[in-house]
Formats: sequence, structure tokens, C-alpha cells
Amino acid sequence: MQEDNGHGARSHHGHAGLLVLLAPLLTAGAALPAGREVAPAAVDRVFAEYDRHDAPGCALAVLRGGHVLYQHGYGMADLEHDAPITPATPFHVASLSKQFTAAALLLLVADGRVKLDDDVRQYLPELHDFGERITLRHLVHHTSGLRDQWELLRLAGWRHTLDLITDDDVRDVVTRQRGLNFKPGERFDYSNTGYTLLGFVIRRVSGQSLREFTTARLFAPLGMKHTHFRDDHAELVPGEAYGYAPGPAGRFRLSVTNYDTVGATSLLTTVEDLARWEAHVYEPRAGGASLGEQLAQRGRLRSGEEMDYAFGLLHGRYRSLPVLEHGGTDAGYRAYLLRFPEQRLSIACLCNVATARPADLVRQVADLYLADVFPAPLPPAQRAPVAVPAAELEGKAGVYWDRAKDQIRTITLDQGRLMMATSREPLPLQPLGGGRFQPGEFPVTITFEPPHGAAARLLFQEDESASVVHERVPPFQPSRSALERYRGRYYSEELDTSYEVELQGEQLVLKRRKYAPQILRPVAADVFVSPLGTVRFVPDAAGHPSTFLLTTARVQGLRFVRKG
Repeated sequence: MQEDNGHGARSHHGHAGLLVLLAPLLTAGAALPAGREVAPAAVDRVFAEYDRHDAPGCALAVLRGGHVLYQHGYGMADLEHDAPITPATPFHVASLSKQFTAAALLLLVADGRVKLDDDVRQYLPELHDFGERITLRHLVHHTSGLRDQWELLRLAGWRHTLDLITDDDVRDVVTRQRGLNFKPGERFDYSNTGYTLLGFVIRRVSGQSLREFTTARLFAPLGMKHTHFRDDHAELVPGEAYGYAPGPAGRFRLSVTNYDTVGATSLLTTVEDLARWEAHVYEPRAGGASLGEQLAQRGRLRSGEEMDYAFGLLHGRYRSLPVLEHGGTDAGYRAYLLRFPEQRLSIACLCNVATARPADLVRQVADLYLADVFPAPLPPAQRAPVAVPAAELEGKAGVYWDRAKDQIRTITLDQGRLMMATSREPLPLQPLGGGRFQPGEFPVTITFEPPHGAAARLLFQEDESASVVHERVPPFQPSRSALERYRGRYYSEELDTSYEVELQGEQLVLKRRKYAPQILRPVAADVFVSPLGTVRFVPDAAGHPSTFLLTTARVQGLRFVRKG
């Protein structure tokens, strides 16, 4: 289970902010599948909470084959000017952008100007030579090992949506990197960096900006007149939806992006235009049939294992039916596009409030249109909680460490329940018997070994992924004088920024620019955790901490060297 940080996707290889479509192309002109009629009022009930004149909301489009079945807007695009949402309202769609960047790359492949297995440094020689060949294909499928750009910028002191972030800012921090999270092709790890770099490649090869290239080769031919990559944050877009987040006293606050960077994000589009894009899947024009087929091709790891992630879209299943899907999350914007390729049904939902859950909304709409297609629902899985003696629960509370990735799992006992710490609220662990537990409602199983008595390790298994072993570490409570040795200023050349480690009372505190200080909580000798991530100090030959390595959800082993 990975927490969403705003740009993610889900597969059995991991989570990451959620994504979108494009399935094997069905033959243009094939008979339109029969489908049940759905009353507009039934669809509107799904969006009832957003159908207001004093709150932001969502836009929806449903189509079967190339034919729009229903389009509607709910709520307000601009609360200051009382502008309602309509199917023609442009939204920032965050990571939905990725499939369009991938499509642009495939057009260059079809032109014979690039190859998917080309080394990225062939086009971006300023990227560091990591001693491992990174290909364009690695960037597409999130298997490059490159650290995520948003994490790097945040660690360098940038504030997401508050500070202007440009392509140059991303290029600067990415080209400073001297380490990878893993060897290219070794595993899937969602990284926005790859798609921004693909945008750079498209620009250098085509001689056009990503906005110019996609408009000329994709959006204009398909009649997507209100779609473009927004590469100027100050651009005025008539009728656009502004993003919002809940504020005090039931009011809303503006929550918008502040980017001049494209490729991984920054597409502006409408549900009307997304319907045109989806219609192209069934009746291809721009790029032809092969483009749609290639966009749906799954990636493979070095091991030969096939992945769920394709070209900016994700293969999955809903109620036993194959789907292609992708979502986007940025500031107050939420977007989702879901396709049932066998039923030729597509549903697009764009929202401008941070609390919206469009992935759930499109599934509720699918339940209406595919009610006569879905198999009978299975009875709920029997994961009934079992009673576990308090003494046995005590034997499981502690700190568990995945040393390979420097990931820490902290388990506490609170009023007779085991809880797992997260960067937000602790999750209760529901006992399933045999030393097995489930955190909240997440599709994760935590197994303590041995199952009875004091646990020596924790096995963390998400969905169908292999279990990740976390070893239990003994309690570590250094004295104030022992903490004194860690104090100092530490500099990262890869971020071009310094962190201060200070001692306040009996606690170490990490300070960095533009952010509030964070407490470093000791978990093992030389290892501390904070909301920022895991900090592991590395002693020199004399035993003095000379460096520390910082690991977060999408950045591993970032080096900081002591300077004072």
C-alpha cells in the first residue's frame, strides 16, 4: 500500500496516483454492442452531491463505441463568477496527460525518427550516465529507476502548487541526480520524471513544443478544439474550471496548479473532447489503428514478467470485466477515464474539488450501463475479525525495517488494537487469525512471524504482489548526549540544498527551507523516521556521522554530506 501523493496509478506492481486507457483497437465499423437504456435521472443521482450552485463539482461523458450516450455538468466551474460546469468546461487533468505524451512519442516512432529502445541520453545527453542504459521504453512504463521529479523538488524546498515549477526546474534537479532507485527494467515504480523527459525528447526530435506537436498531430485532426498542453501558467483559458479544496466554516478555498512543465501533467481538456478521443479508439483517424494497439501494449520487466501498465494507461478488471483506466490528481483537480474494451463503453469524469472520488463515480455509472452484462456479484470475502489475546498483541507492537528500501513500518498498541503508523492517520489492523492482519480496508495482508508470541518480522503483501519482509529492530532510545553527535548542517549536491539537524530538548529536529521543522524519531542505531521519510546516518572511519541517506516513497538513498 502506497499513499497517493497526487500523481499516482494502481497495479499489482504498486500504487501511484491513478491512470487511463487505450485498449486493443476494435475494428472500425463493427456493430455497436447492444446496451441497456439508462435514464438520465439515474445517472444524475450518482452526482447528486455535486449538483449545486454554491460548490464545485464534476463533468461526465458516457459513450458506447463512437456514440455519446450522455454528457452533463454538475456544480460550478468558477465560484467567484457563478459559472456552471458543462461538458465543454476545460479542466486540468493531471496524470491523464500521460497517454497523450505516449501517443505523441509513438507518432515519432511511426515516423521513423525515434525507436522505443533508444537510449534516452541519445536525445538528452545532459542526463547523468548512471552506468545503466535507460531507454525511452523504460520511461514509458515507469521502469527507469529515475527518482520522481515531484519528490525531488519537494525535498529541494519547492512547495507543490505554491511555487512556480517550470521545465527548467525539473531539468535542473533531474540532471543533478547521481543515483537511481533501482536498475532500469528491474521493477515498476511510478515516476513522473519519465514522462517529463519524454516531453523533452519530443521537443528536440520534432523541433516543436509538446503543445504544438500534439495539437497539430492529435488534437486538431480529432476535433479536440478545447484540448492542449498548458505550458504557460499565466495563460487565460475561457471558461476553465478552477480547482477548490474545503476551507473553514464550510467554505471553499482556491486550489490550483502553478506549472510551466508538461508531459507528465498539464493537459487541459473537456469531457466532450475526451469523448472524441475515445471515439477515435473505435473509429481511428489520427495515428491509425496501430497507435491505439500500441498504447495498450503492456510493459515487461527484465525478468520477463508482464506488467499491468501500458503507455500511459493501466490494465485492470472491474466486476470480472477487463478495463483500461487512468486517473489524475493535482491540487483541487481530480480526473478519471475508464474503458470496458469488450463492451466498447467509456466513461470520463473530471472534477474540480479535492474531495471528489471520480474513480468511484465512473464505476457507479458503469454499474448502471452494464447492469445486464456484469456477472452476479460474489458474496463478500469472509475476512471476519477474530479475537486475539491482549498479551499476544503486545508481542507484535514494535518497529519493523525493510533494509533493502529503508522503509519503516511502525506498529503500536492502542486501547487493545494494533495500529500501523502512516504519514496521515494511523490505520487499525484487523486480526484475521494465524498472525495475519488487514490495515483498514486496504487490499493488504500483514503477517507476523512467528504468528504467536513476540514477532521477529513482518511480511507486507499488497494485492497479488510478493511479500516484502520487514525485520523487527530492537527499541532504540539514545540519550541526549548520544543525539548530540548527529547535529550539523548536511548538504545534498543532487538537490543543491542544505538541511539542518538540530537538538531541541531531548529530540532531534530536521529543518529545511520553506517547510516547518520535523522531528526525527529514532528507530534503530543511526536510523530515524519523520514525515519526510527515513533518515539513515552513515558514520565515517572514526565513527562520526559524516553523511545521511534520505529515502521517501519515490526517492531512495539521496545523499547528504555533513558540512558543519
